[in-house]
Amino acid sequence: MKVNTQNRFLVALTLLLIGFTGPLRAQDEFNPNRPPEVFEMEMGEAKNVHRSGSLIFSGQFSPNDIDAMKQLGIQRVITLRNVGEVDFDEPKLIEGAELEFHRVPFATEASLNDEVFNKVRDLLRDDSQKTLLHCGSANRVGGVWLTYRVLDQGADISTALTEAKKIGLKAPFIERKAMDYIRRQKAAAQLAPSDPKGNADVTFVKATHTGDNNWTFEVTANHPDAGWSDFMDGWDVVLPDGKRILLAPKDKFTRVLAHPHVNQQPVTRTQENILIPAGTKTVIVRAHDLADGYGGQVVEVKLDEAEGAGFKVVR
Repeated sequence: MKVNTQNRFLVALTLLLIGFTGPLRAQDEFNPNRPPEVFEMEMGEAKNVHRSGSLIFSGQFSPNDIDAMKQLGIQRVITLRNVGEVDFDEPKLIEGAELEFHRVPFATEASLNDEVFNKVRDLLRDDSQKTLLHCGSANRVGGVWLTYRVLDQGADISTALTEAKKIGLKAPFIERKAMDYIRRQKAAAQLAPSDPKGNADVTFVKATHTGDNNWTFEVTANHPDAGWSDFMDGWDVVLPDGKRILLAPKDKFTRVLAHPHVNQQPVTRTQENILIPAGTKTVIVRAHDLADGYGGQVVEVKLDEAEGAGFKVVR
């Protein structure tokens, strides 16, 4: 009888301890097919600290918080702050503690571009290391993490936005740019075939506004043309809703390439009289090859910007 009483006590104690550690265990182990939950935690004296899976978010930490960071198992630190925003040498401190250090800085609306979102997402996709992502207050953190949460972890936008604000997102321009990036990335993903084989790559686009809704596109693309059985046979300008712009209903592409260009790559061709609806801010330019179809590199052209990754706009 005494043994049974002891066993019941041990079971109750075990359940109690599981209850205390539940938030950590539940999000890491019990829901492998769902994005890990976001919850508040402590890390030394650092402010606004949260965790989601192997990722920890915070405002600026101090040198005195390094021990707490190491006790949490942090192996990598990503800062969104510019050089000079901190009154100590953060890279030297982090690397001196034998932690990995990365800087992806931005502070203004102009400096928050697609390259920032892309770099942070690339780093966060490697979740083999417990990572601290921080800025000054976690405002910037919430914004860039929002894009990763939706596009890479599959969270719905409304839930992810609520979580990002819980983490620290406050600035309207950061929220606006993150949401626009998500929208454009989703639109581009819809254009990509589920099993891409095409290897016709668009490498540069010059878009010239010639009046009203009329544009001229000069597109440079590359493909290993082998002859009439396998060559790049055209390129498209695609609207955000996925509709291709064709000059005539019978056309196969926005610009048809009528013959192979063996050993003449890359190929640059111009198409005039491309009508883009008023208010359109972005288009995708993609190329097609006869043998394998679409699937190569595309260029997203932001029509309200003078230049960007792979494009130039002239007005």
